[in-house]
Amino acid sequence: MKNIHRLLSVIMMFITVFGFSQTVNLNTHVTGTPPTGTVLEWHNAIPISSTNVITSAQAAAASAGTYYAVYYDNVNACYSPYSKVKVVTGTCPSTTFNLTSLTSGTAPAGTILEWHTAVIPNSSNLVSNAAAVPSGTYYAVYHDITNSCYSPVSEPVIVSLSTSCLCYKPAITTGATLDSKVGITSLGRAGTTNMDNWPMNRKGAWLVIESKTKAFIPNRVKFNSSNVPVADDGVTLVITSPVEGMMVFDATNKCLKMYTSTDGGTTFGWFCMATQTCPD
Repeated sequence: MKNIHRLLSVIMMFITVFGFSQTVNLNTHVTGTPPTGTVLEWHNAIPISSTNVITSAQAAAASAGTYYAVYYDNVNACYSPYSKVKVVTGTCPSTTFNLTSLTSGTAPAGTILEWHTAVIPNSSNLVSNAAAVPSGTYYAVYHDITNSCYSPVSEPVIVSLSTSCLCYKPAITTGATLDSKVGITSLGRAGTTNMDNWPMNRKGAWLVIESKTKAFIPNRVKFNSSNVPVADDGVTLVITSPVEGMMVFDATNKCLKMYTSTDGGTTFGWFCMATQTCPD
């Protein structure tokens, strides 16, 4: 091969990504320029070949998986040695990552495994709790405390935690809760006397709806280009005086919409409920 044995000066061993449908731009984790006569390629399998190369668009939005970076010399049809990159995803709503989950085996005698935030390890950049780290770059190293020396550091581990995790806080089911007074059911409860104490045993709701074969369908309306609900003619307004908290299904844009504000209560409008978040 023509002078392409020099691989990427910095390629991350792990790129750790948390979040819902989050992707990673693999190319941003490469430094330097390809050797003369070569181009940088990403592959999703080994042995490296033209059948497992990924496009530049796929490399710019890589999802969970293992990827291999190489320099390719098209004239001589040869590849440099590859550098492995692993992209993994976590589970929301976690806000930290456990670095120890990436390690296995036993530390050499007389040493302990440590994680640091810099390529030259010392006490000032030691990670105090490797089991719960925030976003950042980390390096694994074996530390011989007795002789005050470190092994060479590992390749960097990039932890990138999502800032838009969905919120799945569990419901509060303990403490004093009010009986639900109104219910609609298709299970034969209607007209019976205190059967199963329903709907009172469904606590804390204004309205209880239940069925094994049916579903709740909110009002379905069309929206025009000005984002207001209209009749089938596309012009006549069907909700002329919306109030905060009103909810409908937008049959034009295919989303559940709520009439609310995004700036503290001064400007209101209809917004698709596309991202679930935790309440303040």
